[in-house]
Amino acid sequence: MAERTKKTVYVGGLPDGADAAMLVNAFTAFGEVVDVQIPQEDGNTRGFGFVTFSKPEEAEDAIDNMHLNELAGRIINVNLARAPKAAIGNGNRPVWEDEEWIKEHAAPLEGAEADEAPEGP
Repeated sequence: MAERTKKTVYVGGLPDGADAAMLVNAFTAFGEVVDVQIPQEDGNTRGFGFVTFSKPEEAEDAIDNMHLNELAGRIINVNLARAPKAAIGNGNRPVWEDEEWIKEHAAPLEGAEADEAPEGP
């Protein structure tokens, strides 16, 4: 887990409508992007994402060059991703490595609105 975390950067301050292609285009200049996650809630991005590189030095280059720079008209924060406090020291994985969390939050649920609609008389 520690090695994976050292290759993953947190990108905060993303504009509405940010998608994986936007992050891949912005961060490929620093190395091989192997994964991008942009959590969503109710079909909208939450304003942050995670970019995983193939090597830790690529992640460091991305931080050095992109932190406090502009992306699509917004100033973004780029830092080394850290495991949530609850996951530190107890063997839990960070949320961006949890397939179930990704399935639930990374893409809107199909038919969710239909499932939530109350049934008529």
